Amino acid sequence: MKKRLLLPFLMLAMVLTACNSEEKVQSLTHQGFIEKIWDFESSPESYVFKGNAPVIVDFYARWCGPCRKLLPIVEQMAIEYENKVSVYKVDVDEEKRLAKFFQVKGLPVIIIFSKDYFKRYTGLLTETELRVLIEEQFVDPSKP
Repeated sequence: MKKRLLLPFLMLAMVLTACNSEEKVQSLTHQGFIEKIWDFESSPESYVFKGNAPVIVDFYARWCGPCRKLLPIVEQMAIEYENKVSVYKVDVDEEKRLAKFFQVKGLPVIIIFSKDYFKRYTGLLTETELRVLIEEQFVDPSKP
């Protein structure tokens, strides 16, 4: 009888853990992108960043193996740089207009947006590689 009760509790714990990990990196829709990062529809030729802090956007697909490997790394960066960098994810199967505008053909794609520019990285990045990109480009070590 104890084994029968234990299994539902373990399954519930796994579901709750999966739900919590989803919240670390917020999903970004086409409209959310326009509101929070850049209205590329109104000004596709001139980049005008709307954010206050640098932004990392992970373009992914649920069926993509490298994307699944990258997500925990992106989640970790969202936690570590919580007050310095905003982190989002875009499901290319659901947000085809964003994927088309940014010419996402291979996955995963990370695009880092800041006040002055945006830069794109294609392929699976390691935790060290992503951390170095963030540290070198966006985190001022002199600021707390």
